[in-house]
Amino acid sequence: MDFINWILLSSSGIMDSKSNERCKIRLFTSQFPSSRANEIIKSFSSSAISTFLLIIVPLLLKRIRLKNRWNIILYFSGLGLGFMFLEIVFIHQFILYFGNAIYATAAVISTMLLFSGTGSFFSKRIIKTHQHWLIVMGSVIILIILLLLFSLALLQYTIGLSLILKICFSLMILAPVSFLLGIPFPTGISHLTKSDGSVAWAWGINGYLSVISVPLATIIAVEAGYIWVFILAATAYLFALFSAKRQ
Repeated sequence: MDFINWILLSSSGIMDSKSNERCKIRLFTSQFPSSRANEIIKSFSSSAISTFLLIIVPLLLKRIRLKNRWNIILYFSGLGLGFMFLEIVFIHQFILYFGNAIYATAAVISTMLLFSGTGSFFSKRIIKTHQHWLIVMGSVIILIILLLLFSLALLQYTIGLSLILKICFSLMILAPVSFLLGIPFPTGISHLTKSDGSVAWAWGINGYLSVISVPLATIIAVEAGYIWVFILAATAYLFALFSAKRQ
């Protein structure tokens, strides 16, 4: 429930509830009640500390020696942070687009999970060489940039459509990028040596960043706007691309 509450709070006050189909969407701003700022910071701190103790500390205690530890940390932290930042931004956008938090959250999460899972399933058929891996990573970054530049105009142009058409349009926007987002993680896992504990580190660091990225994205949105969450998502995948090039 905290996940939804953070999105709802940071989306509040942006859309005119009396005319939600004709109002101008301001997708990259966030009006957040100042009285709740401390609550979000506390939630972020508690999430960061608790998940660090439960996930990262056990890995450190095992004293696993990895040849490419920093590459693994950079790559899988970039995937975890980037994916969740995008999910937060998309939910925020579509809350304003649908005018209904339940529809928006269901549409974004179900679409991203379905198509990213499909991308993961077909990853071995798509990624046959290291070059293919880099092309997919680059394509993810390009799609994120295109969505950053044009999603606002597209959603504002189609906001007057019926609910069914909005859902179909949402699928058209989310499906391609979600499919590609599902490929890098299993590809990265397949390149790791299972015997040296690197897979455990990959899952651990990805899970840690995925957990703390939700409140972190909300704090960034409050302070700088959702456009920076979008930019940081692209940056996270860019760092993952650099890491993939070195593997």
